[in-house]
Amino acid sequence: GPSVRVDDELVARTAVEHLLELGHRRIAYVGMLNDASLRLAPPRARARGYRDTLRDAGIEQDPDLELEGGFTLEGGTSA
Repeated sequence: GPSVRVDDELVARTAVEHLLELGHRRIAYVGMLNDASLRLAPPRARARGYRDTLRDAGIEQDPDLELEGGFTLEGGTSA
């Protein structure tokens, strides 16, 4: 049936671009990093938007700044 969804890649790109415009250069990604068992598209799209935007800005990806937070408030807080 009909549905409405968010462009997760664009949302991540917009957030990272905003932080870059504010002068930030060390920007972390907190989200679902290992979604293999769930096969969810949003985590992959969000991570892609984050990584692509950093790359486009000439910032090298730092795996230490990519933190597993899942889809929960508790996971995000813990990360």
